[in-house]
Amino acid sequence: MEVKFSLVDVGVEKIVALVRNEGEGIKNIGEHQIVGKLRYPEESIVAENFIENKAFLSCVFEFFSLDIGAVVGSAEEEWLYVIDQRSKGENVPPYYVVGAYHLKGCVKQDFKMNPNFRLLTEDGFFDFGSRNDDFQRFVFSKVDAG
Repeated sequence: MEVKFSLVDVGVEKIVALVRNEGEGIKNIGEHQIVGKLRYPEESIVAENFIENKAFLSCVFEFFSLDIGAVVGSAEEEWLYVIDQRSKGENVPPYYVVGAYHLKGCVKQDFKMNPNFRLLTEDGFFDFGSRNDDFQRFVFSKVDAG
């Protein structure tokens, strides 16, 4: 499923939020849903005009950190990288590397978030591919929990 975003006016600011339904009002939007805000609200949504929400980035980190366990791999110690689906080709820019799992044997030990990962680039907002639905459910479960 594709991630749904909405641009919401909040007084003099404009925020970009992950939403369940188109036109979701500001009263229903929780802190963890806010992807970021526009630096200059009167201008368009582009990477240079976007300030990421640290609480949302924390959700990304927590989501992938919870996915610890066995994987198919070698018995050696290595890293398994999580790559954003916006990346094209074999040469992955650092801002598309979400982070990496430290593997020992065939078990994910922990997840290290990449500080260079960007939620918005010239290719649009983040895309976790087959994990998009799970990520959205995770975010909304945090919002519903208060």
